[in-house]
Amino acid sequence: NAAIGGFAVGDHAILERGPVATSWRAATDNDGLKQGWMRDAQGVLREWLRLGLDRLARRATGASVRPQRDGSALVRLDAELGGADPATRVRHRQQIRVRPDATLDFAETIDVPKAWTDLPRVGVVLSLPRAFSKLEWLGLGPHETYPDRRASGRFGRFASSVIEQYVPYAVPQEHGHHFETQWLTLATDEGVAVRVAAGRPFGFSVSRFRAEDLFAALHTSDLVARDETLLHLDAAHRGLGTGSCGPDVLPQYRVGGGRYRFGWSLAVEPGRTRR
Repeated sequence: NAAIGGFAVGDHAILERGPVATSWRAATDNDGLKQGWMRDAQGVLREWLRLGLDRLARRATGASVRPQRDGSALVRLDAELGGADPATRVRHRQQIRVRPDATLDFAETIDVPKAWTDLPRVGVVLSLPRAFSKLEWLGLGPHETYPDRRASGRFGRFASSVIEQYVPYAVPQEHGHHFETQWLTLATDEGVAVRVAAGRPFGFSVSRFRAEDLFAALHTSDLVARDETLLHLDAAHRGLGTGSCGPDVLPQYRVGGGRYRFGWSLAVEPGRTRR
């Protein structure tokens, strides 16, 4: 299906699914309410659902593999994501250099229709085994930060866990995003670590829940943790604003259509000793 279906180093399973392009987040109360008489009265969520951003269907359009003289392999994967209008599609080209030391270098190009002027996010999502439960990152923290909610965060190196990243809002929604990140690691109890880094700061979040799980749930008790670690890497992420009780997101914190390019790498450190 022109996507990574799995990746292992030695006896260690690293990737279970993806990375694949995404433009969806579990709507916040500021984006629009999921229930009640106000559901159709306010918020950008109405437009997101009209476009079908919550149900983008992915279709592979091409794949190739070329060995390189340095022992690496260059993989190219092409895909399209279609929403409510079959004629309007997101196009994703992913170039992956698989190095002999098992490092994966990704070059992502995501073309978003220009008619889509206000999106939740543009990035990729990937799934790692559940055992990758320990989190460290260098960037803004320790709490969640967004493009328009970053002043309260401080730059530093932080340690947490995937479970601790969940924020129990009254209604489950997008949470746990970290803005202006330099690198992150996810590690198992045995010390196998995956390090993600990029050439420029990026946003990320990790969770036991997929965006569709959070969007479907009306209460935290409705959520059932998945047997995987979901990692979102964002080239752009919409701000939060105050739409549930005040003004929506300012124009400079919105995500529009166009071409997004970003590069990142995934390096595996089997058996690394951790504190």
